Amino acid sequence: MPNFLQCFPVPKALRDCVESQKDVLVVQPCLGEVLSPSNMHSRFSTLLWLEELNAEREVREFTIIGALLRKGGVYLHLEVLGLAEGRPNLNIGDRVLLKRLHNDGMAMEYVSYVAEINEEDVSLRVNSDFHHSYLGEPLDVEFTYNRLTMRRCHNALELTKHFGESK
Repeated sequence: MPNFLQCFPVPKALRDCVESQKDVLVVQPCLGEVLSPSNMHSRFSTLLWLEELNAEREVREFTIIGALLRKGGVYLHLEVLGLAEGRPNLNIGDRVLLKRLHNDGMAMEYVSYVAEINEEDVSLRVNSDFHHSYLGEPLDVEFTYNRLTMRRCHNALELTKHFGESK
């Protein structure tokens, strides 16, 4: 299926700056300037990326170490305390990484997707081979940030680039 929405990746310099907790104005001086038509796009793009970096950090805080999933007919079920209050904020289709550490130190990573959300229980769609082979061993669960909303915001911002220009 074609994807017409651009990616709008977070610039590496901005990500590195935030992760090393340095002054963002060094990398994006437009944030310190008075808002004007000439800097509007770069300023709002930067603010969206900063919001995204914060959301990524927040969702990582909900990583579960040694989770025990329950097998269902089609899904694996995971209890997530606080989910009913929106912590973490999960939606149908979100990607969740399941990690298993082997005795030799190698880690296997499996990708699952949120299929259903009920109170504090999440149903995860996984590869059928993994579903059948899962024997209830503890897994580390890492929630991921879904960038779709931010990509739509960036796309909307792109559409404003030519506002106010005479034809």
